[in-house]
Amino acid sequence: SAVPKPGSSATMAAAQLLAIGAIAWSQHTHTANLPSLTSHACRSTVLKLQLDTARPQVLLRLAAFGGAVGPLVDAVHNQVLLKYDVLPVQLPLLLGTAQTSLIIPPLLAITYALLGGLFPALAQQLVGNGSLQGVPAMSSARRAGLAVASTVLIIKASEICALALPAKVGLVLLYGMCTLQWAVLDGAFASALLALLVSVAGPVAELPFIWLGAWHYLPESSDYYPLARFGIDAGWAGLAAITAPCYFAVTTDAIALGRFFSDLTSKREG
Repeated sequence: SAVPKPGSSATMAAAQLLAIGAIAWSQHTHTANLPSLTSHACRSTVLKLQLDTARPQVLLRLAAFGGAVGPLVDAVHNQVLLKYDVLPVQLPLLLGTAQTSLIIPPLLAITYALLGGLFPALAQQLVGNGSLQGVPAMSSARRAGLAVASTVLIIKASEICALALPAKVGLVLLYGMCTLQWAVLDGAFASALLALLVSVAGPVAELPFIWLGAWHYLPESSDYYPLARFGIDAGWAGLAAITAPCYFAVTTDAIALGRFFSDLTSKREG
């Protein structure tokens, strides 16, 4: 069976840089024809939208979802990628059992609160409110449900790719699925930028936990991404490139959930 190879890291990094450049160009052309003056009322509305997902009630709901459901989603592909060394547990799934750890729920609770609540507002401040045209209209609840379901599909596909496809083919397929997920369920340039950045930073954020012995990637699934991009062969870390698009999908998932929980909170407060 084929597993990711170190050489795929440069290819994926180049693809990510091209994607970021495309987003920036699209945002420039999208806003170039807009009036240069924006009313105070419009600015206030935009600011309100940016801050809605950062409300404490929304963050708590995101954290609860991340802590309860996140480990089930994350465990879909873990058995072929890594092994937990601290407080490991087995989770019964429809197609068998999956492994996780008792330290994962609090970590994912924090992750979902950041990715779905706080970081989207920051990304929007940097990139603005530009988005693709023609994103399907649907309720925030349906959008969130589809985001969760498609994220599970992408993560399951990453398991298949890790076992059966060459690394470059698997990465192109997974990033294509992530792009389709974003285009159909989100479409905001700020969301795409955030998801791309998280797909690079996510694996790096695992390094302290790997160093502390919380988990380790299996040798056959490790290609040391993204450290290999900088010529660092961190054999002790064993980061897997195949996890990068999974971080992208989880970010899109968390953003959709943040908007749904924001709408739910507003309705209950109203």
